[in-house]
Amino acid sequence: MAFDGPGQGEYFFQRPLVGDFERYTSAVADYLEHCPEIDSAKLAVIGRSLGGYYAVRSCVFDQRFKACVAFGALFDLAHYDDLHPWVQRGFRYITGIVDEDEAVTTLKRLVDLEEVAPRLETPLYLLHGALDRLIPVSQAERLASLATRSEKKVVIEPNGKHCAHNIYHRVRRPMIDWVAARLAN
Repeated sequence: MAFDGPGQGEYFFQRPLVGDFERYTSAVADYLEHCPEIDSAKLAVIGRSLGGYYAVRSCVFDQRFKACVAFGALFDLAHYDDLHPWVQRGFRYITGIVDEDEAVTTLKRLVDLEEVAPRLETPLYLLHGALDRLIPVSQAERLASLATRSEKKVVIEPNGKHCAHNIYHRVRRPMIDWVAARLAN
């Protein structure tokens, strides 16, 4: 099931970015538990870019998720000042906060896995493009180094750009096969 959460897509107009996005993925899991065609004991979360950040949070705070995929993984926004001005503007926009300084402060406070990543126990598939100019590969490396309680597979694609979008044909199948293997048990 794909959905837009706070600060994303169609739902942005009802709710801007929040720090506790996991409430929304848990609500989706609650819904799926009542769908007879879904085996709710076999749920995974897959997120890209900011969604990768949210995927990790979702799995830490809701153990119903049995696999976690983060590609183009965002760990925090410590590199905010190095982002292209248009990207900075987009991040500020999704906070729903008009004052730029307040928006940046809010972003840096809300988007940070420092305290969360060490608590991840869900198996993690971490995919990152080595040529990602939006989110440095050091973000993925930081997540991998702190997720010590999680079985993990880390794939840094040497020719991959942001979320390895430029080589989807090579990276998506292994990612989904990994998820399927985790959910097969």
